[in-house]
Amino acid sequence: MYQLAVGLAVGAAFLIAVGAALQSRSAVRVRFTDDSRLGFLIVLIRQRRWLAGAVVSVCGVGVHVVALSLGPVSAIQPVGTVGLIFAVAAKAALDRARPSARAVSGAVVVIVGLAAFLLVLPPGEGRPQVPARGAVGMAVIALGIAGVALALPRERVGVNVRAAAAATGAGASFGVGAALIGVIGRRLARSVDTVLAWPTVVVIILMLAGGVAQQYAYGLARFAEVYAVVLVADPFTAAFTGVVVLRDPIPTAPLDLAWLAVAAALTAAGVVVLSRDHPARARGQAG
Repeated sequence: MYQLAVGLAVGAAFLIAVGAALQSRSAVRVRFTDDSRLGFLIVLIRQRRWLAGAVVSVCGVGVHVVALSLGPVSAIQPVGTVGLIFAVAAKAALDRARPSARAVSGAVVVIVGLAAFLLVLPPGEGRPQVPARGAVGMAVIALGIAGVALALPRERVGVNVRAAAAATGAGASFGVGAALIGVIGRRLARSVDTVLAWPTVVVIILMLAGGVAQQYAYGLARFAEVYAVVLVADPFTAAFTGVVVLRDPIPTAPLDLAWLAVAAALTAAGVVVLSRDHPARARGQAG
């Protein structure tokens, strides 16, 4: 079951990455002002390419939900980092460009780091319960980051800082949401009525806030760099929520913990290399 969950997470990462690449092309081309974020979103949803990307992403999210219901979020969510490999490849295909040697090397580093990370994690199926206080607290923190990022004034804060903050808020919202989605998925296997409980409402709010912050970041900076920030913030927040709030299993031996730290650092380094490979022109002129 654990291996199936990992495989589904990889497939979901591919679908979400392709959808994100399609959406970013629309977001970059839409003209907007920082005083009209709602108008920016309204224009986006009228773009066929953006809508196609949304459909593909939703399919990916559906597959990811199944993966989260079969394994612990602390192990499944980090698998999403391979999405940047797919995203860079999809963006290169859309731009009719060939992946560079840096992109290939970054992809190899991500795969090696992720494999090492999963190798030492103890397999498990996750827990069907969620402590309300801890989950709501993490959700409030994530929403706070996204809200502050969207409220940063254009006149005083540089475009790169605003983009990074928005991407971090998006990743944090997605990460906490993923942890709760895993719980909801496992509870659904027992009773369909559990979907109407409070965690579902929190997930909807988190996903909407994260989606708005992510699209806003796409309109400000390079796609690969924004996506990289999201892919680092998302699994870190999800893993933290899984371990601290949901009590997901983690290694206890010092050597295993050191191995996890090195593997996580290696994966993050690969993500950084991949994000800097895509020299698409940013929308930084807005700031």
